[in-house]
Amino acid sequence: MAHYQFHKDLKLGEQAQQEVIERLERKLPGFKHLGDNTTNAFDFQASLNDGPPFIVEVKWDLKSAVTGNVAIEYESRGKLSGIAATRAMIWVYKYVKDGLERFRAVYTEDLKDKLYNTHTWKITKGGDRGSNTMMFLIPIGHFEQWGIAL
Repeated sequence: MAHYQFHKDLKLGEQAQQEVIERLERKLPGFKHLGDNTTNAFDFQASLNDGPPFIVEVKWDLKSAVTGNVAIEYESRGKLSGIAATRAMIWVYKYVKDGLERFRAVYTEDLKDKLYNTHTWKITKGGDRGSNTMMFLIPIGHFEQWGIAL
């Protein structure tokens, strides 16, 4: 996110979530949106071909076009958040590269492995005033090697 104002960022997150659902409906025959979640554990549940439900987290990095990075939050206000708190099986990121909006889906466990075990990424503070949000900064070129484009 980029406004660092919870309510503005929430609306943008909901917009990105709807875009992801629409993309999945177009690209995956048998995709079914089962419902939304309002906690920090995940954003929505879905199924494929009436199989078992899976849960998805969606993030939109508005500053990626300027920074050239995808920021992945893991702590806020002294508590685990973002990637460290999610229960989602799939993590989808919306970001901008070369003036184009892009979406990339990564299995959450794969993403955690890449963040915590395979490289030393830059860590920075940001977020809402007083939140002391901590996040990994991943160069977009690296991030695009992970998961699949939607």
